[in-house]
Amino acid sequence: MRPEILRGFLHSAQIFTSTVRDVLGEKLLRETTRYDLSLPQVELLRLIELNGDHQIRDIACFLGVSRAGASKNVDKLVRLGLLTRTVQDRDRRAMSLDLTTRGRNLVARYEDHKRHRLTQVLDQLPAADVAALARGLEQVSLLILKQEDELGDLCTKCGAYYSVNCPLRDLADGCIYARMEKGEAGAAASRRVGARAG
Repeated sequence: MRPEILRGFLHSAQIFTSTVRDVLGEKLLRETTRYDLSLPQVELLRLIELNGDHQIRDIACFLGVSRAGASKNVDKLVRLGLLTRTVQDRDRRAMSLDLTTRGRNLVARYEDHKRHRLTQVLDQLPAADVAALARGLEQVSLLILKQEDELGDLCTKCGAYYSVNCPLRDLADGCIYARMEKGEAGAAASRRVGARAG
């Protein structure tokens, strides 16, 4: 590939990533809530809204932090009244996390605000172009990940945008949803997630 095409791609990818993170993520979060929350913490709330049964390992992987860091994040969200936490009897390492009414309202406001802002932008483009862009982003991500020898606990943090047809989820042990499909309890949880997300 010609160097100028590669540089142009990296330039555009960086701008897109930063815009999504900083404008559709951080800025909207500040406009949505009075709580001192990080974007990963709100993404964790979205994940828990889909399925609250998790081991601390799952949360650490999703947040990209240590298990101690994951516990601190959960503690903060519980302390703020956004989550409730119950240790599961069948597996002491696992916990059930549920959003409180306050937590559900925060996630709903944030997602509504983001959907409104993004709709204003994307409505200016033909729907076919938006669909092609989404497919292109997924294909490039898939090709990059397929080149890696060891993905380990990689989590692409699709969160509330999880899709049962996602080609990325089978690439790494880090996909919380792929792990949930192993075993009966996990499969049932995954079906609940699929029904809510689909």
